Amino acid sequence: CSSDLPFTTLLGAAYRTNGNYFSAKRMVFAMEMPDGHFDFLLNDTNRDEGSLQSEIKKQFNLKGRLELRETNVLVLKVKDRNAPALRFGGVPKYDLNESFARPLTTTALAETLEQEFFHQPVIDETRLAGTIYFFALPRKPEDLDLLKQILLEQSGLELVPDRRSIEMLVVEKAN
Repeated sequence: CSSDLPFTTLLGAAYRTNGNYFSAKRMVFAMEMPDGHFDFLLNDTNRDEGSLQSEIKKQFNLKGRLELRETNVLVLKVKDRNAPALRFGGVPKYDLNESFARPLTTTALAETLEQEFFHQPVIDETRLAGTIYFFALPRKPEDLDLLKQILLEQSGLELVPDRRSIEMLVVEKAN
């Protein structure tokens, strides 16, 4: 059972791809979305995405479809492969008052940056997938300059603005 979730989280669960939830940053809305937060319960009879999609259609008259759309993105790239946090067992140095360390793969880091810090998709092009590193992240999500500085100095990673065609979830009226 999940409770008190924004509507975009329900959509992300209903239309997930490859087992990954769709980020709200990768959604396009053709109309106003329902306000408030929602609860949902998955059981053995409604565990698949199709059941949740059907329920959203029934209760809110909304459906989603995947579509390639060109949009602004941030591309996560390696600038310095010898950065302290990218070395085996490396832990970034950071100010405990301003930041905290989190163990993540670079793919999970990109998802975290997209969902918690930036208002646009983040694409992992580090080619470091699968390995867990410790990344220092600012305690305040709005402190993006500090985030970029820490990523570059401690982890050797940079975020490069670009425009790409990516898969987006387009949400529209069902009828």
